[in-house]
Amino acid sequence: MKLSTCALLAVVLLAQATPAEAKAYKGAEVYSVQTALYGRMEMRMRMIRGSALLSTFFTYKNGSEIAGTAWEETDVEVLGKNDAMSWQSNLITGNPRTTSEQVYTATSSLADGYHTYTLEWTPDYVLWLFDGEMVRKTEGGQASNLINPETLRFNAWASDASSWAGALDEAALPAYQFVNWIKYYRYDSGQFVLDWTDDFDSFDTNRWAAGNWTFDGNLVDFDPANAVVKEGTLILAITKEGATGFSSTVPPDDGTIGRWPKPGSDSGCAIGGAQPTGGGGLCALLVALGVAVCRGRRKRLTLAALIVGVLVPRAAAAVQGAELYRSSAHFYGRFEARVRYAPGEGVVSSFFLWKDGSSNTTSWNELDFEKINSDCRLQTNIWTGKGTQSATLNTPTFNICNDYHTYAFEWTPDYIAWFIDGTQIRKVTGASVTEYTQNASQGMAIHFNIWQGDSSFGGNLNTSTLPVYEYISWVQYSSYANGAFQLQWREEFTASTLPSGWAPPGNWTAPLNHSTHNPANVKFVNGIAVLALTNDNATGYTGTPPADPGSGGTSGTGGTGGTGAGGTTGSAGRGGTTGSAGRGGTTGSGGTGGGASTGTGGTAAGGNGASGAAGNGAGGTTGAAGNGAGGTTGAAGNGAGGTTAGTAGDTGGTAGTVGAGGGGAAATGGSTGAGGTTAGAAGDAPGSGGGCGCRAAGEGLTGAGGLYAMLLMAAGALRNRRRSRRRIVD
Repeated sequence: MKLSTCALLAVVLLAQATPAEAKAYKGAEVYSVQTALYGRMEMRMRMIRGSALLSTFFTYKNGSEIAGTAWEETDVEVLGKNDAMSWQSNLITGNPRTTSEQVYTATSSLADGYHTYTLEWTPDYVLWLFDGEMVRKTEGGQASNLINPETLRFNAWASDASSWAGALDEAALPAYQFVNWIKYYRYDSGQFVLDWTDDFDSFDTNRWAAGNWTFDGNLVDFDPANAVVKEGTLILAITKEGATGFSSTVPPDDGTIGRWPKPGSDSGCAIGGAQPTGGGGLCALLVALGVAVCRGRRKRLTLAALIVGVLVPRAAAAVQGAELYRSSAHFYGRFEARVRYAPGEGVVSSFFLWKDGSSNTTSWNELDFEKINSDCRLQTNIWTGKGTQSATLNTPTFNICNDYHTYAFEWTPDYIAWFIDGTQIRKVTGASVTEYTQNASQGMAIHFNIWQGDSSFGGNLNTSTLPVYEYISWVQYSSYANGAFQLQWREEFTASTLPSGWAPPGNWTAPLNHSTHNPANVKFVNGIAVLALTNDNATGYTGTPPADPGSGGTSGTGGTGGTGAGGTTGSAGRGGTTGSAGRGGTTGSGGTGGGASTGTGGTAAGGNGASGAAGNGAGGTTGAAGNGAGGTTGAAGNGAGGTTAGTAGDTGGTAGTVGAGGGGAAATGGSTGAGGTTAGAAGDAPGSGGGCGCRAAGEGLTGAGGLYAMLLMAAGALRNRRRSRRRIVD
């Protein structure tokens, strides 16, 4: 905020400012009851137009205005002059106060549409983003002086500093700032974790209060009557005295649905497609039912919305995405995939688990790995039940869009954890796991998808950057029982057609309604599943996907030598699709006691993919001499070309190291230890991730509106199946 003649700022003398003093104009300020130390604040706002008028969001240390106190404040402030085309970021710190302001010019009036403004505040930096694009980052210096908890605030006011804000134009009144939603992420161990969301379905007095003060240089008194919640929006008004409040219609947030709208998924469960046109019978039906169609933003799913979603044909999207998913679900276990995510601003690329039938009116269950924005950020999410969501922005040291990595979810009775290349990056325990499990008794299905985001999530897409692709090397599921994971199946996409166990690719509207999932954008090439995001007239994939260099098997550990008698041989592990097979076991040391039984050489399995290298078939190598009998000849590897018999061990002893698949843990032999049995990427441990998407029943139906409406009402409840992906936060 402007700190000059009078702009020391509204934001400012606020909490402890002087009571309102009957000025000719009234404004509004809304502030959080609780304070926060560090965090990420995202809000969706449409700002005020008019000379001298200002609309803001800021954080503020209460008491900063007291003489002798160090000031602590960060601002987002839109200047209403010049058609509200500019806004500024501010840092105000210290005693005496130091200010640093930067001004930005938008491409269109900030009063003509909603935009997403973001502040990130950590011990090391303060960062501003506008519609997902970083515009400023301050590291150290003033950022290091923000050390105390602060309140979160919005205000709408008028400055008497005409050289800065312009001369007051009374004809611009009344003027309104609209806040669609706000999200707060706490800063926890170097990560931003979603703490709460307010969609302003009501004015939550446990979270917010309205100011009734003013300050020098402010042409308005703050009046609680000018802080209004209506139609899921917080409105801050600037009015003449005697004309406070807001009685008009809230302008819709056209083109976006909000960060996690209601209903929705890291998006919103967009039900259906185009808005209804014509159809007097349908309108009459809605009126008769007495149901109001909510704005396509973040309202709860109503019967009207369902009918519109089912009956109204979907408008073809200019961008085509893809969704691939399993036809069956699984309870408890490790869900793993080897993925290279799609790059690009405005491209959301994901791997996730989804409970069929999830609904904000019953329960929503979902686990996600989700790539967002041009810097290939990774977000993990858990939805545990009735709209309860926890999101974390993770920051891997590598670019998840440049290479394949192994992503895994582990879901057990005690915890849910996320892994990348065997390293745990997040773990949830306690009540969240209990709720999740209670609401997911039918199990979770594996999904992958790619779709177009916007400024509310994922960034704004430049279609000239298309096509882009998400690549999946393999997927596998291991069940969980008695404290251990056991491989049940593995898919390596060796055929050029849809493998068994997978449902037909999605053909529904993607989250946020900007793209449509198109089966033509799912291809299987050279052992890789490819999901494409393309322009409408350029679907499909005709290239050669990048090879996954880390798909070979790793070695497991065989049994150890016994005393007196030789041990038995450990089993060889299975090789990966394109990697080399696991090695045969090497002979252990012979026993030191009396006549040992004969040790058998290790066997090796060849790669089970079409291009997998054969096992080396080597038997056990010679063990150290002992008193036992000599070992017999080891068995040959069973991979293609792996026909060479192993050489006999000279002495008794158990098998040594055996191959284990990269996705499975190495098996440690005891006296009769067996090698690992899973296939997978060399050195890779479980990992997974998720995006999401839901689909509404009856999508794309045309004609016979009355019949479909009757069927819909008779069905009673919508069976969601990721026709569109939602994010619901209650």
